[in-house]
Amino acid sequence: MNTGKRMLAVGTAFVAAVLSLFVWRDPQDAPRPHAAEAQAVFAVNGVPALAARRYNEAVYATTHNAMSSHGAGFILPNQISGLRRQLEDGVRAVMLDVHEFQGRAMLCHTYCELGGFSLVDGLVEIREFLDSHPNEVVTIILESYVSPETLATAFADSGILRYAHAQTPGAPWPLLGDMVSNNRRLVVFTDRRTGGVPWLHNVWQFAWDTHWNVTSLDEFNCDCSRGDASAGLMILNHFISNPFPTPMNAERANAESILLDRALACWRASGRLPNFITVDYYEIGGVLSVVDRLNGMAAAPESGIKEDGPSAALS
Repeated sequence: MNTGKRMLAVGTAFVAAVLSLFVWRDPQDAPRPHAAEAQAVFAVNGVPALAARRYNEAVYATTHNAMSSHGAGFILPNQISGLRRQLEDGVRAVMLDVHEFQGRAMLCHTYCELGGFSLVDGLVEIREFLDSHPNEVVTIILESYVSPETLATAFADSGILRYAHAQTPGAPWPLLGDMVSNNRRLVVFTDRRTGGVPWLHNVWQFAWDTHWNVTSLDEFNCDCSRGDASAGLMILNHFISNPFPTPMNAERANAESILLDRALACWRASGRLPNFITVDYYEIGGVLSVVDRLNGMAAAPESGIKEDGPSAALS
């Protein structure tokens, strides 16, 4: 190659390299570490060890009737803060009731006149959290009084389906690190029919729960209320309704010692990790601390509690 051609080739390569610096790339397309590298590279849900664990091997702070909050203007709410603040604070699973009201799919609790907002708006709040927190895995558990087709339309309209994971019944759950790497960081359950929608999972096919209608502390137990206790995921309902949720009831139920003791007792009794620690007024008491401690335990309690140490707070 003569000198002129060589200089032209070098110049062309230099210009291409400079121009590449100004080409916009969607951050969604950025390469993500695989689960084999995950534990050393990033934390999932604020806990480094979770990247190498499967979805069903982690514990998630869960809000009962998450849409029903003082912040959203509900009468007799179950929570103080709205959906986005719940997620920012460390909640990683939300229970949502969906009703049809005035021709729209609404998030409300039995009577939409006492408070409510559209399902699409609620899903947009969750989607925006996932947009801005790329290492977080979130679960939605629906009590649905609308058709699966209505749910599918709302989820599509919200833009959240880009994150939805589809789980095959009977197959192992993916590693949380792989869910982050593949950007499939949303799991959706419903207690009604799924209509063949692949990302909409019947909750009682995958999970079981403890009793949900408890009026005092001494009524808490570890018995299976709904679903099959052989299912892989446990929903530990831990809230008092007497007859309504109140901060006073939450102060008793959510005390860290009470909640941790019950979670460990149900882990021992069932041999299943209590995956979804479900509370009213998560802001009161120690649910986030209890979830952090449970996620730090490397062995089942009957084998001796062994902790990796507290996780770092989500920045």
